[in-house]
This record gives sequence, structure tokens and C-alpha cells, in this order.
Amino acid sequence: MEKLYKDLCYLCETNDGFYFKDITIDENVYRVFSYRIASYNDFLNPGALECRGHTFFVDEKGNYIDIVSLPMQKFFNLYENPFTMDINMSSVVKVMDKLDGSLISTVKTNDRNLLLKSKTSFNSEQVKIANEYLHYNPSFRDELKNYSNNNFTVNMELVSPNNRIVVPYEKTELKVLNVRYNYTGEYIEKHDLIGGYEISDRWVEYLSVSPEHLLRMQETYSGIEGWVVETDDGNLVKIKTDWYKNLHKI
Repeated sequence: MEKLYKDLCYLCETNDGFYFKDITIDENVYRVFSYRIASYNDFLNPGALECRGHTFFVDEKGNYIDIVSLPMQKFFNLYENPFTMDINMSSVVKVMDKLDGSLISTVKTNDRNLLLKSKTSFNSEQVKIANEYLHYNPSFRDELKNYSNNNFTVNMELVSPNNRIVVPYEKTELKVLNVRYNYTGEYIEKHDLIGGYEISDRWVEYLSVSPEHLLRMQETYSGIEGWVVETDDGNLVKIKTDWYKNLHKI
């Protein structure tokens, strides 16, 4: 992952659409990479799709030490740009609920305690809500800490009545979106989790539905944001309901 780190540093130096911020916690420096407003062409640059909250442990001079948090790569809405313009829906192998919340990711620390982050912050309101939720779910917290200490990032969606975007939720939850191995970027399937019972219980819902029916659902369903689909070559694509897109514009 040192190559990815160097690619991201160069990307931020040469393209105003991308940036990083250094955050110091207990004398440890974490460098978080993200993007502002970037075009399709910007995301063609090396490392650009892996620039959405990816976090590295660095020394005081900004030299790479370790990767500590690996959110999902940037992915797009169906037909949004050339990345998703020619998607063959018959190649879809997985359909997941798209929740309307905030991304929360685990962060590996030197003291082996659990640290959470939202996109570029370790102390946002979303992180505070997530930490409070885990305070009342200690077994889940312990599993997250164990996975983080073993170089996995658990990416979750925070939904809460105190963090409403468009869709209202009656209670606070952290739903697991995926687990990535920090050093390869590999996604770990739910059935391959070892000792991740609490993580598995909170995994986002999968749907058994044909691509054709899913597109009809996009037009007719309300009260939800939509779905994330995965194709047989590993690409992720967002499909949002017409109901959600209209409300979000408002």
C-alpha cells in the first residue's frame, strides 16, 4: 500500500480536486485522503478511486509507515458517467440495500484501541453517535477492535434519527457494508468471517432479485434510497430510486 500512498500524495499535489489532511492523536499522525469536486477524467488518475477517506499512519515528515483505514473505492450511480454507462445488468451477481446514512470506518491504532472515523474526521457528530451506539453494544465493539488490530477495515453505514439525510430512521444502527484487508484491498465475504458473529448479524441486507425487476423497483419504490449492485468483475454501482432522487434534489 506504500505505492497507493505515493500515488495519492502525487494526486493531491497535481490536482485541486483531491486533498489530504493530517490529524494528530496521542502524538500519532494520521493522513486522510479525500476529494472535493472531481470530474470523470480526474478519477482516471492512478489511485483516484481509492481517495475517499483512506487513511495512513505517517511520521512527522509525512513519510509512509502503515495503512490504517481502507474505505470502499469511489463508485458511481448507474449511467452517471462512462464508468457505469455500459454496465451489463445481466452481469450483476449481488444486490445490497443502499442505506441513507453516513460512512463510518474502523481505524487501526498503535495502542490497539478502537478508533472510528467518518469521511475525514475522527470527532464528527457521526463518529460521536457511532461511539455512543457501541458503548451499549460492547460485544460488537470488541469484534470491530479485533478486526481492526488484525489489519482489516470494517466499513459501516450509520443510520439514526439524529443523522437524517432524506430517509427517516426510527433508531440508531451501524450496518456493516463490507470488510477489507488493508494490505491488498481484498473484500472479505460475510461467510468467510472468523469470529465475526456480531459483525455478521449487522451485515447489510442482500436481495434476491433479477436485474430487470430491480430496474422496475427503481421506478416504483419509495421510502428507501436504493441499492448497490456488484458485477461479476467486482465493480460496484449505485441504483437510487426515483423517489429518493426527486426528494434529494428538493
